[in-house]
Amino acid sequence: MTALGRRHYTGLMAHEPPPQVLFKYMPLGGNNATELRRRVVQVIREHKIWFADPTSFNDPFDCAPPWQAPSPSEARRFARERAAAAGASRFERRVAARNMRRQKRLTDEEVSARMNAIIAKAGVCSLSANGANPLMWSHYAAAHAGVCFAFVTDIIPGRPNPFTIAFEVNYTEDRPVARAGMGNAIVDTILLTKSSHWEYEQEWRTIDWRQGGGLRDFPPTALGAIALGARIADSDSEAIVTAVRSRLDPMTVLQAKLDSRKFGLRFEEVDWRAT
Repeated sequence: MTALGRRHYTGLMAHEPPPQVLFKYMPLGGNNATELRRRVVQVIREHKIWFADPTSFNDPFDCAPPWQAPSPSEARRFARERAAAAGASRFERRVAARNMRRQKRLTDEEVSARMNAIIAKAGVCSLSANGANPLMWSHYAAAHAGVCFAFVTDIIPGRPNPFTIAFEVNYTEDRPVARAGMGNAIVDTILLTKSSHWEYEQEWRTIDWRQGGGLRDFPPTALGAIALGARIADSDSEAIVTAVRSRLDPMTVLQAKLDSRKFGLRFEEVDWRAT
């Protein structure tokens, strides 16, 4: 695990716990309809969810703050701290600092390239605290033709629940600058800060530094419900209901509908047990 990963996990207790339910929007249909349907059914049947590489995000500012290289005195201090963390003696810590003094000072660009390579090794699952936001349905669920999963964040005995350790994203007008030596705050600056333009997302993130991007298992009971988009195709709806019927753990299926009186959505429960 990287040093950034260790700082992430050691800072767990400093954050607020997530809401009881977090939502994941997923698209369906379009030119890649078969693959998108397979991914949705995989969540239902196989209890797997995708953790993305941060460099794949649609916001070019996301997880890519400007980096400032440490000053010579900061670099020596970091060398002593790293040596101490590795169990070095006081003499060895002094030697590490002295060796750092002899090294060429890195430029901001060199630091940025090195740190971005480390960030790319993380895996991030983006979730939302709001499962009924029309904008989110438009942007992340194929213009209301996709779905939205509801995951419970409770601790489930005997099974690690990745949604239990989700972190709230912070939104700001000013772009933060990342500096080595920021401690646990550096993880917030890098992975949990976005422009205020994205505040409508109400995003929470689960971050995996150990395995990086890819599919991750979650407990079947963590999946509480799925909402079908107001424009979902009949074939996609039927495939999802079939997948739900095959589960050992029951879950709720909802159908989103356009509200007739306001610009919003209402949800009606689907009787998926009916033949």
